[in-house]
Amino acid sequence: MRVKKYPGEAGNAYSASKYLYNSINVTKNNTIASSGIANEGIDFTPDEEHRGGVIVLSTDVNAKVLDSNKFINWIKQKAHTLNNRINGVKKIDTTSVKHNLLGWTVGKFLSGRYHSNKTGKTYGENSLSVELIGVTSNELISIAEELCKKFEQESVLVKDYNNGSVYFISD
Repeated sequence: MRVKKYPGEAGNAYSASKYLYNSINVTKNNTIASSGIANEGIDFTPDEEHRGGVIVLSTDVNAKVLDSNKFINWIKQKAHTLNNRINGVKKIDTTSVKHNLLGWTVGKFLSGRYHSNKTGKTYGENSLSVELIGVTSNELISIAEELCKKFEQESVLVKDYNNGSVYFISD
């Protein structure tokens, strides 16, 4: 696992990671699925170490090489992309249940397109995001790594609410 950390909301005025941190927005309009039921009263609020974060991953498989033959690789990438688009929410729900998460929301929370300097991967319109609550930074990174593998991605983008950082995580 490789984690590349950026300062996120704490960056300077010209910081791309600060802009990226503020561009990942969770709203009711861009939410596809949610695990919790909204209550009128607030039962509890997660402490500062368990705020969670957002994991942004592409449903398209195009950066990872799946076969040495170019044509077979292209076919496999298209098949994995179709599988990710059809079963993306199911894959996220399975991972969330496995980790006993308090709550998660799935949607398209990234507004814009962003290019990873390290991997060359572009995050944007075909991205799927999962917002997690009640997890530490280490748990968030572990879940991001697992989703990176399940979605056959070279890397995923993580916005950490616990410390205000932005990460690119690869398996």
